[in-house]
Amino acid sequence: MIGGVPGWLVKAVDWLLKGLGQKPKGKAERLLVFAEGKEAQMLLMTIDQKVTLSIQPVDRLGNPARVDGSPTWTLSDGAVGTIEPAADGMSAVFTTTGLGITQLVVKADADLGAGTRTIQGTLDIQVESGEAVSLAIVAGAPEPK
Repeated sequence: MIGGVPGWLVKAVDWLLKGLGQKPKGKAERLLVFAEGKEAQMLLMTIDQKVTLSIQPVDRLGNPARVDGSPTWTLSDGAVGTIEPAADGMSAVFTTTGLGITQLVVKADADLGAGTRTIQGTLDIQVESGEAVSLAIVAGAPEPK
């Protein structure tokens, strides 16, 4: 999903517009969120991990575009992790802090002038337990034979 729109639909519209000879306006239309160098909509992590995320504002044809100011990064559930944006807002480090699912939302101003036109990218992050490293033996209460 890209801003709530399935990725396949965005690519189909981009392909159609390119076929019609439409030229990009140069202003950002949407934000793509990247994890591990790949565009991502869902990221599965373990509790002992962190990841660097980056965004790429693109125009309606998928070309790199600029945004005005520094994008903002927010999490729907701060108990699952923390987000530390870089000074320019174009990347951030997500560090796991608990188990569960959180949605990361990055918002930016695509209007390069005095106005504001907000675009956003989203990424669902699921944090699970790490790999088992030992076994605990739990004994019940002793009872008569």
